[in-house]
Amino acid sequence: MSYEIKDATHQSISEVQSWYTSEKPAVPPSLWYVGKQEPANSLRAGERLHDHDAELKAVNALANAIVKAWPAANTNDAATWKGIASGFTGQVRLGCSQGPCHSCRWVIRQISSDMPNVTFYVTYAAKDVNRPVTQKEGTEVSLYGEYGYKMAKIGELKTVWGVTVQNGTENGYIVPAEGYPKDPPGGEPVANFDESSIG
Repeated sequence: MSYEIKDATHQSISEVQSWYTSEKPAVPPSLWYVGKQEPANSLRAGERLHDHDAELKAVNALANAIVKAWPAANTNDAATWKGIASGFTGQVRLGCSQGPCHSCRWVIRQISSDMPNVTFYVTYAAKDVNRPVTQKEGTEVSLYGEYGYKMAKIGELKTVWGVTVQNGTENGYIVPAEGYPKDPPGGEPVANFDESSIG
C-alpha cells in the first residue's frame, strides 16, 4: 500500500510503500473497519474468516495513521470520525496478490465512503482472473462470493487488473504502463489475453 492524504489546511500523511500479509505484521484494529461475517447461504455462516486479510490490515493501518496525525479523529463518535475523514483529499494505492474477497471489497467501499474525495486504486495480479469461490466441502461451497471485481480492467502491460473506488463506487481502471508502482510483486503478462475472461 502507498498513500498521500491531506486535509484542507494541507497537513498531510504519506506512505511510499508498506506490505501486509495475513500473517504479518500485526496491525491493531481501528474502531471503524472490520471484515464481514460469512452470510447465511454459506456453510460457514456467521464465521469471521477474513479478519486477518492483508487488505483489511492495510485499511486499518491507514485509519490508525490518520488517528495518530489528527488526534481529534481518535473518537468513538461515528459522526465526528466521518466529519474529519470527509475533509481529506488524496489517493491510496492497494496492490494485491489476488482479487479481494467479498469482505475486503466491503471494507474498501466503507473507508472510501467515509473519504469521498480520496481515490482508492486497487490492483491485483492478472493471472488471478476474477473468479467464484472454489473451495468446497462435499458438493457445497464453503466460502462465499467471488474474489476480484467484475468491472476490473486489465492494465496496459497485461500484468494487473485495476479498479478505482471513490465514495463507495467501484469502476474499472486501466493501469498505465508507466508511472505506477510495480505492485503486486510477481505480476506477469498473460499470454493471449482474452477480454471475455473478465467476470
